[in-house]
Amino acid sequence: MQRLKIKCKVYCLLCITLALVLSTALVNTKYVYYSLKPSRVALAV
Repeated sequence: MQRLKIKCKVYCLLCITLALVLSTALVNTKYVYYSLKPSRVALAV
């Protein structure tokens, strides 16, 4: 029973870290995309 609890905690931590990594990656890609977009627009004009 105790092992199961430890396993659940480990899985919870893994899920949380994965979610954080994914969210930060999404924010970073959005930031990069928006920082590149204006230069593209300027080049087009």
